[in-house]
Amino acid sequence: MRALTFQAADDQGFFGYLLILRKRVFTILVVVVVAVVAVLGIDLLRTNTYVATASLQLLGQNVSQYNGVLELTSQDIVTDIELIRSPALQSLASKQLGSPVPIPAVAQVGLTTVLTIAVSSPDPHFAADAANAIANSYVTYTEDRYAGQVAEQESILEKRRQELIAQINDIETQIAANKPTNPSNTTLNTQLQNYAAQLQTVNTTLTQLQLDQTQVRSGAIVIGNATVPTSPSSPKPIVDASVAGLIGILIGIGVALGLDYFDDRVDDRDELTKITGGMHILGEIPFFEKSEVDGSAKIVAVEHPRSKAAEAYRALRTSVQFLQLDSEQALIVQFTSPLEGEGKTTTTIDLAATMAQGGVKVALVGCDLRRPQLSKFFNWENEVGLSSYLSGSANLTDIVKSPEGLPNLTVVDSGVIPPNPSELLSSPRLRRLLVELAKTHDTVIVDSPPLLPVTDALVIAQVVDAVVLIVRSEVTRGRSITRALESLGNINVPVVGLVYNAVKTNRKGYGKYGYGRGYGYRYGSYSAYVQPSGKAKEQ
Repeated sequence: MRALTFQAADDQGFFGYLLILRKRVFTILVVVVVAVVAVLGIDLLRTNTYVATASLQLLGQNVSQYNGVLELTSQDIVTDIELIRSPALQSLASKQLGSPVPIPAVAQVGLTTVLTIAVSSPDPHFAADAANAIANSYVTYTEDRYAGQVAEQESILEKRRQELIAQINDIETQIAANKPTNPSNTTLNTQLQNYAAQLQTVNTTLTQLQLDQTQVRSGAIVIGNATVPTSPSSPKPIVDASVAGLIGILIGIGVALGLDYFDDRVDDRDELTKITGGMHILGEIPFFEKSEVDGSAKIVAVEHPRSKAAEAYRALRTSVQFLQLDSEQALIVQFTSPLEGEGKTTTTIDLAATMAQGGVKVALVGCDLRRPQLSKFFNWENEVGLSSYLSGSANLTDIVKSPEGLPNLTVVDSGVIPPNPSELLSSPRLRRLLVELAKTHDTVIVDSPPLLPVTDALVIAQVVDAVVLIVRSEVTRGRSITRALESLGNINVPVVGLVYNAVKTNRKGYGKYGYGRGYGYRYGSYSAYVQPSGKAKEQ
């Protein structure tokens, strides 16, 4: 379902992608660093390799009777390259060098008949010796090959020459024995002339072969001997690191765009609006850290009323009060979120405290019977509460509490954790409790469990007047918001708005307490308070 950020990049074009890359620059840097370090590590473990190169100029050994030595064709050159790399040449070069030589890298220089023979070895001297041995072996091999071919032809021609001489001698003997008037002399003279012509051709060919062997002794000449290399051809850390860095950047960009495409965490107000179909955002709470002093969490709206967070809760208070302008009855509003850790309890406590400070009579009901948190903020025992009332072991007067310093605030804590939270919350007594509190208060705020992990929040939603969904910036995922809204829509529960929590900002001075001692905090989804001696923690 994503990725609205990615979609925004599509809408904005090139600059949209730049924003994504800027947001994911750390990811890109990590990929680049990993790539460079990996390559350098591999280079460190690799053995230095030296390359020595010898050069050959190929010569044609194809001879025509009328045109002399024929030029080499491209097919001849390819054949010669394979010959240089053949086991026969390797064996000959190894025998010459007295040590096995590796298969060389052979390449044609442009469109010329010049070939380069490159040999790689950890030993620079061996690399040079092996390259020269292969080049010289090729010269020797082609010379011997051509000499062998000539000798074979000479042997065949010499045999034919002796046959012709014998035939000529036989015919001459027959003619000499016949009388001059013998009729067969004519036929014998014709045969004699024919054999004499053939003998002339054979003698001419033998002479030409001997001449060709003198002119074309080998298939190549060495035009450049290999010298001992002074520096390794590999590894080359600087070059390798540069290439790895470039590849790392490309991979990092791909990873960044991929992560952004599949990352549907809400990190922008506009993105939240798109996901929820334009649902009203009642308030934006800045991100800040929370601390615990002596095991009790503090309420920032009470402890630091001049902070930016307190100002945000006052703005949220105004938005909630507007929800009930047209109603003469107290509003029973449930605050929940898609998943855990998105700021429900902190938001409800600080909102209730802020409303109480503004003269509004407010009741705060802790309906989270699985992981209750209210008692930590008020520093009291959580032995009697909502679970006691719902189970019938306590009445309303037994479970209501009034925090010190907040006379307009009434709190009903969750009580001991029961074995059957969903069944207790389904009891009609929950609705009766909320209605009774609404009779004596201006607003009833319900702190409930998250929507998606358990059904408790949906059970509570059916007995309240309105639901407010809390979304934590850079934590809550778009798919979770959609599922949460669908769950509430399936039971026709009105979601009156959103609270956008843990909003981070880089504006200068934003996120500092405004009073004298300058208590610093980062904007966060959980209400928090930092004393000078307190140690900041995430809630």
